[in-house]
Amino acid sequence: MKDFEKYSKENIQFYSAHAPDLLIDLISKLNPRSLADLGCGEGAILFDLQRKGLLRDMNNIIAVDLSKKRLERVKNHITNVETICSDVANVKQLKDSQLDLVICTQVIEHVEDDKKLFK
Repeated sequence: MKDFEKYSKENIQFYSAHAPDLLIDLISKLNPRSLADLGCGEGAILFDLQRKGLLRDMNNIIAVDLSKKRLERVKNHITNVETICSDVANVKQLKDSQLDLVICTQVIEHVEDDKKLFK
């Protein structure tokens, strides 16, 4: 088992986390129709956005993470979400200009090449 899968199995995130106020304000103002959460973990931020009704008007919600186990948990807690198991710095399934908003929280310290992530 790869290290991240072992870590994901042993360390479950809690769904009591709150989305940052700045993100909530941004979604409220922009009213995006599509969103990707890169490095979503178990989807705690997406879960909070869903709980607050901020995902209901979105046509395309994508959760990206390296762990298949965590993505299974995302599917169990978030409605209408597509999951992609991938390195967040190289998500080949996403096309340029496909999304209105991309979020990536508490991830940058885990990637080898942060400049590649930003591209």
